[in-house]
Amino acid sequence: MRHATVNRGFTLVELLVAIAIIGTLMSLLLPATLNARESGRRLSCTNNLAQISKAFITHDGQFQVLPGWRNTHPALRAGVRTSDPTLAAALDANTPSWPIPLMPILERLDIHKSWLSVSAAQPVPTSTPTMPSFVCPTSPFDGRSAAQLAYAVNGGSCLVSPPAPRRQYRADGIFLDAVGNPPAGVAGPTVYAAARTNLDALTGGDGTGNTLLVAEKSSGRITQGTWNATVPLLTLSGSATPQAIATFNSTSGSAVPVFGMISTVPAAAQKILNSVEGAPNSNHPGGLVVAFADGQTRFMRDSISPHVYGQLVTSDSEWVTSGTSGAYVANSSIGQGWLGLGPRPYVLSAADYD
Repeated sequence: MRHATVNRGFTLVELLVAIAIIGTLMSLLLPATLNARESGRRLSCTNNLAQISKAFITHDGQFQVLPGWRNTHPALRAGVRTSDPTLAAALDANTPSWPIPLMPILERLDIHKSWLSVSAAQPVPTSTPTMPSFVCPTSPFDGRSAAQLAYAVNGGSCLVSPPAPRRQYRADGIFLDAVGNPPAGVAGPTVYAAARTNLDALTGGDGTGNTLLVAEKSSGRITQGTWNATVPLLTLSGSATPQAIATFNSTSGSAVPVFGMISTVPAAAQKILNSVEGAPNSNHPGGLVVAFADGQTRFMRDSISPHVYGQLVTSDSEWVTSGTSGAYVANSSIGQGWLGLGPRPYVLSAADYD
């Protein structure tokens, strides 16, 4: 007797079960893969902020002062004003933000030199090379191929209306306007007197470990600006009110890479980071990377309380007891408003923002 051999394949049910098993395994593997990729991006972003914060600390050590959020054109500091008045007038109107003074420290002396080789017709270099240390890998490019900037510095409420005479608050934030009033003969409103500060000024206040230095500002809400964007004279809305920080979030040449406190304090239950115009933000899930004035970097959750954010931005907030009560005293009324939203007095803990 001969036995017939039957070649039996998968039944439809068996095939569907196999597909379901593969799909289940993929659904379990994909989140882990995505989390690993995001972890790598966040580590790269942390390294970027560590490099930038160390550059600021090095600059402070060399010159005993931090750059401003607006600075005199490098060519003017090199003596062009006296040798070429026409060029000096053109350079007066182009005041770069904080990335340019850091270029020699970041080993990009070539970029810094390009700011010295300019003309009245072209006061700002046209070359805008890509710098990976200025871009967070988690935040997408905004369509341009060069000169992206995903980070901003702590300006406190420096761009929000202060009382007359308009002045900058040295202990409200860290980075100030190092240019100040426009020079004689240049059209534009009178803003602040020039001012800068250094890290030594923080030791008598909240300390460098409790004061934000630089943070991400690169989410989809705020379009990234070029690192070589120049900062024009601030225009006034009304008779004595400079534009608020919230207005400086565009990709135009007037973009200012600064974060801080705006006059409208959000509700206590609202997410502070990623939600408020002028505040730090990112595309990292749950928070963003920041660097403190002592050089340490942390991942800060985006749900910190308003009074915690206020203390991290101000560099010299103080609780003053008066009789049976007390109040927070800061250099600006805006800072006092943020500080007064929480328990008083309040001592910061890393658990407040980690």
